[in-house]
Amino acid sequence: MKKYTIILFGESYTIISDEPAEDITQAAEYYNQCMEILSEETNLKDVKKLAFLTGLQLSQELLRMQRRLLHLEDTEQKVQLLADTIESSLE
Repeated sequence: MKKYTIILFGESYTIISDEPAEDITQAAEYYNQCMEILSEETNLKDVKKLAFLTGLQLSQELLRMQRRLLHLEDTEQKVQLLADTIESSLE
C-alpha cells in the first residue's frame, strides 16, 4: 500500500491505496473538477456538502455508464449472433 496526498477543493487529504499514482491523481483531478463545476452551478461553498453531492453525482454517472456498457454488450452479442447466422448460411 502506498500513501498519497491529494488536494480536493483546496483541502489536503492523505489516502492509502494499492492503485498506481497516475490513477489516484487522475481520479482526484476529476473529482476536484466535478466539485468545482458543481460549486459554480449551485453557488455552494460548504466543502462537505459539495463532496457529498459530487459523490452522489458521480455515482449517478457510474450507473449510467454501467447501463450503457450492458446495452453495448447486449448489442455486441446480437451482432455476433447475426454474423454467425450469416456465415453459416453462406457455407
